[in-house]
Amino acid sequence: MSTYGQSKADITFFISITDDDEAEELENRSVVLMTESSLASDFLKRYDGLE
Repeated sequence: MSTYGQSKADITFFISITDDDEAEELENRSVVLMTESSLASDFLKRYDGLE
């Protein structure tokens, strides 16, 4: 547990890039590699239901 009351298991980590058509794919791949699976799963659904 850190000073701020969070552990790595509570944080969604991902890498992004601006001005690139592949940004979403980079975010999706990096979140799977860097984040606990339950949080990564929620992150991957972030655009579900949006038009």
